[in-house]
Amino acid sequence: MTSPNRQPHTAPALTLDESEIETLNSSFTQSGVKWLAMFSGLWAEVASVKNGMLVLQIIYPETSPGQDKREQVIRLLMNCRAFTFMDQLESIYVIEYTDAGTAGGIQRTGGEANSPFNNPGSYNAQFGDTKHMIRDTVYSMDEFA
Repeated sequence: MTSPNRQPHTAPALTLDESEIETLNSSFTQSGVKWLAMFSGLWAEVASVKNGMLVLQIIYPETSPGQDKREQVIRLLMNCRAFTFMDQLESIYVIEYTDAGTAGGIQRTGGEANSPFNNPGSYNAQFGDTKHMIRDTVYSMDEFA
């Protein structure tokens, strides 16, 4: 869905620091993710924003892995108060997991945050036996214009 009214990407590629990610995730949670967590058992959070790419993680409970809430979660993100930088993004990379353990956010460490495309399957080893990747999808910002 490319819009002829969308301006070409002219702003410098955006990178957010940890404090800005925390503020964004707080706003994202308040925009409706908390309701998805309570009623669907899923959790979503922004893992990073680097060089114009936002990495969004969605974790589904293992009991209902057939859910596909990508569009709903992306809409919640784009409508949260702290999401004021859409024109500075080039893409959204969505990584989806199931979790047999406790629902909630995941902690990433090491170089994975800098290069999500290198080996997304490696996240399984990092999260242990309870989290398993379902799929990953890259969306161009033109798809949301």
